[in-house]
Amino acid sequence: MHSANNLARTIVHTEPNIIDAHLADLGLAQEDLNQILFKALSQQLSVTGNNAVTAGGTFFYHEAVRAARDVLSVKGFKRLSVRNVELAVNDQIAVYICSGNNQTGLTDAYPESRAKKGKFTREFMGLTYKDNPIQYPFVYPDQQMALDFSFSNNDKILTNSLGLDIWCLLHYVYRIDEYQWGMRAEFSKPITYNRKNEINGFSTRLILNTTSTDPVTKQGGEPQFTPEIEIDILKTG
Repeated sequence: MHSANNLARTIVHTEPNIIDAHLADLGLAQEDLNQILFKALSQQLSVTGNNAVTAGGTFFYHEAVRAARDVLSVKGFKRLSVRNVELAVNDQIAVYICSGNNQTGLTDAYPESRAKKGKFTREFMGLTYKDNPIQYPFVYPDQQMALDFSFSNNDKILTNSLGLDIWCLLHYVYRIDEYQWGMRAEFSKPITYNRKNEINGFSTRLILNTTSTDPVTKQGGEPQFTPEIEIDILKTG
């Protein structure tokens, strides 16, 4: 369960040795996470004009989920799917694939999930409601600003349904030029959501180095993302 102290501010790490140490404690390495993301990006950029307009985003998500389970299986992670919440889990954490907004992967920023999360997902992840109107407009300062995660007496601090720490592999794909694409990403622990039901607060953010040694190119137009839809499947009869 989150304590009030943990909700006081966001801890952001950018130093490679500190990030590596944090990930090692979780049974991960930055190379694992980058491999997952670039497998997904490669699949997204494989779309052609004959695919549906939103195929790129769909391809990215499904390949990222599969890659997470494939890549991390050698480290003891297993597949877990709970009412369309797709995870890779070990005995300590759960990895959740999540597309982010254009502030994803930036140190002095307020990243959010790109799409809304359904009620089941929010409750399953133990997120607490917190809207932060000072985020917009946002001009990046010279130093990291602390998020104000104060709570009223009516707010509930929830624990997630797994009893594990859930971490978002948050990613943002952007266009460099006509053919080249880049990606920013972070491995961050979500704690709050806003009035649009988007994840908007993280207790810890590990900024990943996603600089590719080879150019990521695509022949064709810009891939479109498919809106993420939360569907609660209920058994009847």
